[in-house]
Amino acid sequence: MTYQFLRREDAVVRYGRQAHPKYLGLRDKTTVCNAFFSNCDQQPCYVQSPNFPGMYPRNTTCYYHLRQAKTPAGTKAIMVLSQKDGRLVHIKSQAQPHDTAERHLKLYGDCYYVGDYVRVYDGNSTTSPVLITFCRGDIVPEIVSSGPDVLIEFTTSAFDKPVHEMPWTHLAGFELKAETRFIPQDAIGEDCRVVIRSSDNSSGWVEGASHSVPPNTTCVWQFLGSPDQVVWITFVYYTRTTQLAKLQGKLCTTQLTIADGVWPNGTTIDTHCRGSEMRTCHRARRLREDTLARPCDRNESYVSSGKSLSVSQFYGDGSIVTKVSFLFR
Repeated sequence: MTYQFLRREDAVVRYGRQAHPKYLGLRDKTTVCNAFFSNCDQQPCYVQSPNFPGMYPRNTTCYYHLRQAKTPAGTKAIMVLSQKDGRLVHIKSQAQPHDTAERHLKLYGDCYYVGDYVRVYDGNSTTSPVLITFCRGDIVPEIVSSGPDVLIEFTTSAFDKPVHEMPWTHLAGFELKAETRFIPQDAIGEDCRVVIRSSDNSSGWVEGASHSVPPNTTCVWQFLGSPDQVVWITFVYYTRTTQLAKLQGKLCTTQLTIADGVWPNGTTIDTHCRGSEMRTCHRARRLREDTLARPCDRNESYVSSGKSLSVSQFYGDGSIVTKVSFLFR
């Protein structure tokens, strides 16, 4: 066994550099590792496993609660977690038959049920919706809450030895960077449902969900007009990005549906899955600044037969695995 003493200013991986120290939260001294973080808009917050970057203890559960208390008028706060350096994340995981030699982030049920894992809740308790469960290690894409609170649970198994897994190309445990963003107050929330009435505004712009969406969730934008109106929507763009490798059993795990009428009982106008084409009109973006721009026609848009229309986005794998972005008018 060898050992070495380091000065605090030299332990930059844990504490950061003197000019840019890492804020590691307020520790609950009655527990092994619980911590509370507030107002990460003023400085980036860093959530670390116990003893990071060294080996973490066995048979332990840590809770890290992050909350944004102050919010500018007309906005709401959301919390964003990420780690761009895959070497700073490695949660030990029981080997499974379909595992590959290449390091990757394992998700949800792929994390062995008596193994170690990190779980992120969209709220301040373990009864809040689960945004993601991960283990093993690699880059962690953005995990975004729907409100000002997020809870991170880190649980380690009692059935293992405190040994660093080979090779020594990564650190043990994890570090996640946390920061606050402010979005419009009327942005789609945790329930992923929004109703847009022509009596409030006859036209406008709609974007996809700003927050992370758990697996098997459907987000719905319902448009309701007056009896003498129809609903006309035009997509500027629609993109789908696979952020994390995951075994997929179905082709259409992420699907957009446009339906005539009120969700979920409307008549389908169009569906869009991986590999299929949908109607878009890129010049619609110009209408924001140029009222003289040529409008998009019906062949580039979707038009209801009556006063209501719904747009629904199904996330079979969750938006952290497959990120969806769109803008329509």
